[in-house]
Amino acid sequence: MTARPTYESADDRAGEWAAVDAAFGPLGLRCVKLPRAYEVDFGVLRGDVLMGVCEVKVRSRAYETVMLSLHKAQALRRFAREGMRAWLLLSLPTGLYARRIAPDEQLDVRLGGRADRGDWQDIEPAAHFPVVGMARVAC
Repeated sequence: MTARPTYESADDRAGEWAAVDAAFGPLGLRCVKLPRAYEVDFGVLRGDVLMGVCEVKVRSRAYETVMLSLHKAQALRRFAREGMRAWLLLSLPTGLYARRIAPDEQLDVRLGGRADRGDWQDIEPAAHFPVVGMARVAC
């Protein structure tokens, strides 16, 4: 079985790190990149205690919703059910925005994804989270 390609670039990773540092650093929290098996981008630590997780989306322009693959959205809910905080961070040229994901979060699921890379696996069930109402993070 061939592994799926990773489309994440060094610039993408740098943007993710900038977002978590700006959101969690001022709170005295530290972030660590999680292995792919955990389905979300970062663990959020207070001291040595994992107290939450975070998925980060860096976008060059705003859309009405932030789209996450369904399995990532479900992973955020699972962590929340385990008593941890789960966040979705959205970094836009206009600022940084955050949304807490609840353990019983009702998901708006649609079929979607990218069609510009020629990868048929980019189209999948995806959860959409409205951008309106996301809290702006002071940076």
